[in-house]
Amino acid sequence: MATCNFDGSRTKNLGEAFIHRGAGFRARRMTVIVAAAAVAVALANDCQAAKTGNKPAPLPIVLGQGQAATEPLGGEKQVLALLAAGRQSEAEALLAAQVQHFPKAIQLVGLLQDQKPEEADKFAEANFKEIRAGQRTLFLLAACARSRFDIKGTGPFLHAIYGINTKTPSGKCAQLVRRLDSDKMRWAPPQIVNDAFADFKKLVDANPGDIMIRWMMAVECRHWDRNAEGAQLYQQILEQWDPGPALVHQTYANLLDELHRYDDALVERYKTVKLEPAAWSYDGLGNTLDSLGRSKEANEAHAMAARLAPNSLPIWIHWARGLLGTGKYHETVETRKHAAELERQPVVLPPQ
Repeated sequence: MATCNFDGSRTKNLGEAFIHRGAGFRARRMTVIVAAAAVAVALANDCQAAKTGNKPAPLPIVLGQGQAATEPLGGEKQVLALLAAGRQSEAEALLAAQVQHFPKAIQLVGLLQDQKPEEADKFAEANFKEIRAGQRTLFLLAACARSRFDIKGTGPFLHAIYGINTKTPSGKCAQLVRRLDSDKMRWAPPQIVNDAFADFKKLVDANPGDIMIRWMMAVECRHWDRNAEGAQLYQQILEQWDPGPALVHQTYANLLDELHRYDDALVERYKTVKLEPAAWSYDGLGNTLDSLGRSKEANEAHAMAARLAPNSLPIWIHWARGLLGTGKYHETVETRKHAAELERQPVVLPPQ
């Protein structure tokens, strides 16, 4: 049975490829799965870095000491409850811990790192069901990371997820996200992109109770500047999640800004700051206040963002732009000078 890859090419069902005796292709796919499990903790640790540029403390997870492949403690319900409560970082930490419950995938890491592809191949065939059992956990973890617009970091996860089983909703969603994230898609004709989103909408409609799939389509709408469509999806998500993750409100506000719905965006900005008073949330608040002409409040928000992330170039540029709009030319020059100094350093972008 053929299926479309993320880049538009076609190949046999990737789930079947695991048990097909063409060991080369299967070993490469299994390498991706094992790599995804091995870096799960690193991804959970790194996903906060895009917000302020600071690394969070490592999670107390030790890969390689996994337990039996049983249902992870807490399970998906607990993860979704944490997300609904606006505690995304805790949800991500829980998911990173749950990866330990699939030790067969972890064991494959050692085999592949020791460059024993044939042994790893046989191990994968003998334990395919247990490896497949971890698909949903990997999907939830990848979805949380992708909501932070970590496209590069989630790539291996998405490969693994749809490689395990392309017929599940998680597998289909991973395939669509990976397809829309690909560099080739950026050069594709508009109709190809529209077709991908049409497929995504069908998947969302077919799984109305899976809020994570809806979230991923909303994230892709932001990625592709489909602002009205994305705003509608985020509104639907927030009808189910109260208060929901700060990043949901942040991205929703960005979409509303693009639609010039600044008053509505401001409501989401204040919710974001309340949930996660970080540099990126204050930066977004300042930008929306600038658009509303509320210069004094905007300046205070930008100043707070700069205090929280003094080395973030975009934040200083946004602050300078806001000051320029108020006619405060001296302050603008000083702020822009600081931004110029930062241009020689790595740029830390705020969440989108």
